[in-house]
Amino acid sequence: MNCDLHAMFDEMYESFHSDDEIRVEDTHREIMKHWLDFLSAGFDATKVAAMMPPGEVYTHYDVLISYGAKIDATELAFELEDADYVKEHLAEFALRGADINRIAKEILKYDLWLYYNDEIEKIIEGGVDTDVVFEMAQEKLLLETEGSTDGLRSMLSMFLNHGLSVEKIQEWVMDNRNIYIVEDIVENPENWEKFGVEMTDEIVREFMMENDWRILEDMKLYLPKTISPEKFLEYISVDDAMMIGNSYEFENFIDSYVDAGGELEKLAKWFFNEKGYTPDELCISAMFDIAWRDPSLVNMEKFVDCCKKCDEITEENRHDYYEDFSRREEIDKEILARLL
Repeated sequence: MNCDLHAMFDEMYESFHSDDEIRVEDTHREIMKHWLDFLSAGFDATKVAAMMPPGEVYTHYDVLISYGAKIDATELAFELEDADYVKEHLAEFALRGADINRIAKEILKYDLWLYYNDEIEKIIEGGVDTDVVFEMAQEKLLLETEGSTDGLRSMLSMFLNHGLSVEKIQEWVMDNRNIYIVEDIVENPENWEKFGVEMTDEIVREFMMENDWRILEDMKLYLPKTISPEKFLEYISVDDAMMIGNSYEFENFIDSYVDAGGELEKLAKWFFNEKGYTPDELCISAMFDIAWRDPSLVNMEKFVDCCKKCDEITEENRHDYYEDFSRREEIDKEILARLL
């Protein structure tokens, strides 16, 4: 072994292990002038590799290995301190025996929320477990839940296509759902079928908590096509329908319900199941609104009794009801006469 080469190597090795950063940097530069000479002369390839800059070790990895160098590919990824570079070369790190799941979790995790879907997909294609990438992507996934759900569903589809289980995606959606997700599930349930997410009663109730006031004002315009007018009645009370905003508008509610395709008979049944024949001014007015459209849906004897029992219904009110109903041939006039 060349004595001068040996002396040079010993001096470099000593400088590299000193506490002087400048000497260490000088060693990085000098070793690159002679590293092949050292290897050819039979010097310890592992020690040679240790003194080389991490980027050069990566570049000349195969040559160093051929001379017997022992290089931990995982640690080399950390030494590179370049997340973008590591991301672009994940597949090569995997071939060199690196723990790429650990690399991804410790190097790439913090920047993942900045990546586009195709960049995230490359990480999976580079060999990182889909489950690991999914856990890494939590911040980005949550960002995609604000506003339109198109971006979120695109990401979830990507994970699904790369083997993430439907059960895991379904669990994530249900645990992290917000009003944007809920509204899309209700309005476009077909968008969520492949993720195992269904328009359950719980989901519909959450939707109604945010939207029932709008639907009450105009059912035909705002009620999703996935919910029938009759089904909508299950999620609201009669009091909700009688008081829209700060005004009594049950008549408008009936019109809105019928215009949306609802069956008046089912609305009447829903009303009476909840309120019965209550001698209350608002209830009596609601009964009138139903009976005016179809007298057969209201027991007129009970209606008249309610009017007579309610102190808020004046003689003038009863007379008005009589005048209105007397024009309807199908209503018993003897029963109506009791209003007077």
